[in-house]
Amino acid sequence: MKVALILLFACTFHASNAMTFKCAYAPYDNAYSGPGFQCFGSQVLVAGNSSHVTIITGSSTENLKVNSLVFNGGIAVCSEITQVPKGLMSFFPKLDFLALNNCGIETLRGDELVEYPNLKRFDIAGGNIQYLPSQFFASTPLIEVVYFGNNKIKNVGVDLLINLKNLKIAMFYNQECIHSSTFNNPPEYAVQNLIVELHTKCPDIEIKPQCEVGNNDERICALEKDN
Repeated sequence: MKVALILLFACTFHASNAMTFKCAYAPYDNAYSGPGFQCFGSQVLVAGNSSHVTIITGSSTENLKVNSLVFNGGIAVCSEITQVPKGLMSFFPKLDFLALNNCGIETLRGDELVEYPNLKRFDIAGGNIQYLPSQFFASTPLIEVVYFGNNKIKNVGVDLLINLKNLKIAMFYNQECIHSSTFNNPPEYAVQNLIVELHTKCPDIEIKPQCEVGNNDERICALEKDN
């Protein structure tokens, strides 16, 4: 799959609990997203456990044109980005392509994309994700391309892809449970086949309380995922 490098982040720590980056702008034409406007990030500051974007330096006029951002882990310290960034829509209201490749995200709760309802493409390749929750794309019905290659996925929520009516390309290669994609296949058949394959090879996990008796006969419980 040909992936355009649209935004390159050089990441360092900053004293404040926020994310900032500096942009330079140029038009582009991506094979999957079509023509648009890109922001090259020349500097990113990530601090603490926060991934809330608070400052973007550059032209606010150009921000209004941007529809593609890619956080790229080609710079090693990008591993410090451990969550899907929040607040990008306030800077880039036309955003419909977001990529978080080779970053430090290991866990997805399922609500990370709630503030990005217009996404058509989402990439999160080259990470350490093991589980994809069913509701992850519940707020992004326009999704056409998803890219999960080279993670460590073992389990996938049973409803992850079912309601994505526009889905054409879904990449799940080099996972612990599956090596498959819909690339270069007729979408109406390939997506359904992939859903069945994910359900068979990467079954959803049940989360149930595991309890033990502690002091004073109190029941001490914790949620544990079955493998």
